[in-house]
Amino acid sequence: RKKDFCHLNKDTNKLKVVVVGDSHTALITTKLSQTTNYEIISMNNNACYYLPNFYLFIAGTNIEYERCNSQVQSERVKKLSSLENHIIIIGGRLPLYLSGKKFDNLEGGKEGGRFRDLKQKNSEASYKDEITKPILKLAEKNKVLIIYPIPELGWDIKREFLKNTNKNVLKIKNEFKENFPIISTSFDVFKERNKDSFKILDSIKHENILRVFPHKLFCDSLIKDRCVANDKKNLFYIDTDHLSDYANGLVVEMILNEINKVEK
Repeated sequence: RKKDFCHLNKDTNKLKVVVVGDSHTALITTKLSQTTNYEIISMNNNACYYLPNFYLFIAGTNIEYERCNSQVQSERVKKLSSLENHIIIIGGRLPLYLSGKKFDNLEGGKEGGRFRDLKQKNSEASYKDEITKPILKLAEKNKVLIIYPIPELGWDIKREFLKNTNKNVLKIKNEFKENFPIISTSFDVFKERNKDSFKILDSIKHENILRVFPHKLFCDSLIKDRCVANDKKNLFYIDTDHLSDYANGLVVEMILNEINKVEK
């Protein structure tokens, strides 16, 4: 929604959570709502990181992208500014917005198409300030939990699995039982792609800031120096960059661990 944001379990729980971000955080919000009874306000919009002074234009035009235009960001600011004693979760595909480029894993997995144009109201403002200052302002009256970027794949995981397997759906499962492939990408490529994102997010210092690092679930864990897209039993992604329901459950566990530390 662009305003009148979706409000779950209103006035039923003393623990009040707001989630602000793009489609990555929208999926996390869904899983959070399924696994807790927290009061949750969802301020998620496709391709719309919380950048109050930036908004998206359709590539090569002066037409604002309706899901992340100046109205959406203004309504977010208005609502968030009114809140106190909430846990505000902020996240999204930050390296995409900072670079303006879709992901290339340098191993053949390259997303097609061009990303939209991200423009700022104040041409003198820096990306760093436009990310950090709004978060610090929210931290004056609330706890702010920053979700660091989720590793991107570059490949569509479904197509990658099916590329070299039997096209008879009934036989695919048996083939995977014998030799289930682990799809992975370079951890070094992830670190280079996210270098600026981490530098900016790490610079946000306040006693009310909490942090969650989803990449620790997938990178340099199952396979050294690689970020995995699955294990022998579960897919961690549903496409080139969005986590599966199972993997979002793992991220939510990380979020709940951080919340429990400050809510005891």
